[in-house]
Amino acid sequence: MPGFEAERGEVMRLEAETMDKAAKHVANMLQRPDQLDKVEQLVSRVKRKKASVEAMLKTAMQSQLDGVRTGLNHLETALTDMREIKGCITEMEDNLETIPDLYQRLSEVREE
Repeated sequence: MPGFEAERGEVMRLEAETMDKAAKHVANMLQRPDQLDKVEQLVSRVKRKKASVEAMLKTAMQSQLDGVRTGLNHLETALTDMREIKGCITEMEDNLETIPDLYQRLSEVREE
């Protein structure tokens, strides 16, 4: 599957890029010796930020899932409506097929 392999390669590239950026960020945060004393605070800050981003991601995903669920419900309703309309059209076609016969019989009655 060429598409799958391309996506997998893209994910791997993004992961490597993210690791590189994270390493640079940590190196930047710990440039001075006095910053080493604040490692626990920095770790705590990163954990809070990560939890915040994960919560936003969860909310966004839930919103997307709700939208998909709503769309599927609309499609299901539309399918039910289409089936009902198809039944009505079939019934009308059946009824219309009897018109020539009825017309013929009425012509015979008029002639009498």
